[in-house]
Amino acid sequence: MAVSGGADSLCLALLTHTWAQKHHIPCVALTFDHKWRPESAKEAAQVGKWLAKYGIEHHTLTFSGTPTKTRKEERARQARYQALTDWCLQHNIGTLLIAHNLEDQAETFLLRLARGSGVDGLCAMRPVSQLGQIRLVRPLLTYSHQQLCATLKNTFHQAWIEDPSNRDTQYERVRLRQAQDTLSALGLTPHFISLSAGRLQRVRDCLDSLTTSFMKAHAHKHPGGFMCIDKVAFDAMTEEIKLRVLIRAIEDIGGMVIGLDQAENLLTKLTRYTTLGRCQVGLYQQGLYIAPELAKMSAEKHVLKNKPTEWNNFTVKADQDVIIGPLGNRLKVKNMPAFVKKTLPAVFSKQHKLLYVPHLDFYAEKAHIKCTIKQRGKHEEN
Repeated sequence: MAVSGGADSLCLALLTHTWAQKHHIPCVALTFDHKWRPESAKEAAQVGKWLAKYGIEHHTLTFSGTPTKTRKEERARQARYQALTDWCLQHNIGTLLIAHNLEDQAETFLLRLARGSGVDGLCAMRPVSQLGQIRLVRPLLTYSHQQLCATLKNTFHQAWIEDPSNRDTQYERVRLRQAQDTLSALGLTPHFISLSAGRLQRVRDCLDSLTTSFMKAHAHKHPGGFMCIDKVAFDAMTEEIKLRVLIRAIEDIGGMVIGLDQAENLLTKLTRYTTLGRCQVGLYQQGLYIAPELAKMSAEKHVLKNKPTEWNNFTVKADQDVIIGPLGNRLKVKNMPAFVKKTLPAVFSKQHKLLYVPHLDFYAEKAHIKCTIKQRGKHEEN
């Protein structure tokens, strides 16, 4: 459980602990100290003392990075989640509970609306979601801050910490909270904003399902590390599905999260070749190809005999010392765009003689080598 010491997170901790005791499930509270204020360490210790009264195990995690003046809220959030999920992974814990409430849901919607977010950005936070290998659970999304304060006070008779940063107008969320009365007078209450966000969630689920169906039918993920999408089928899709297909393909091949605005920009200038998210994107015959960007790939790497070696998205193992690297311009290939061919994994001798290109069925004469190249669950062997 992530417990800052505020009313919401303390209420979450005590409610969860009550439930966990009945079901004989252990729970642990984690407090992340950003070290923004001199008193933060003392407050974290106070949280530990309060929770100790209930027999709740508590640990304080501290910020180890360098504070930044720009995008402070966003960077703080990233650091907090990273520390919390890392601790969970290190201690074989698969579920992390977060105390987001009804107002948090509404504020997230309005903040994203102010940035021009699309459907995905405006949807509600899910009660259960995944962050890497950790499952995030938000059981309080339908409860207001006022309800949680009342529960903490009247049911548990427990005090809490009021963070002064919650009144600091340099933060966007604080400015939104201060405008809440004005927004509510216009009908923009947290309840109705959250209702709209929840309904948009259904829209996103539908769009995700359509995108998945399209990818299964018309996108081929090649074991050589690239993807080919049927251009005719792609052109027949609505713009929204095209954008989602592009985002999925680029994030899969390049391993980078890209924004909706980046995908929209790419779609308007989708010609024969461009780059985005560590990927090369281009048209060839009847296909839309997405391959790793050659300039962003790792350089050649030595592979020692019988020692599995990681290179880009591949694991390579050979029965002798070799070199793994991108093929480049070493072979002429038909029915494949040049920018894709150049990125295919190729095996070279220590003297840089080309020995083996599994995804082109190339095997040099008298090259007595046994080599396995495995990529994201797929492999080619000779």
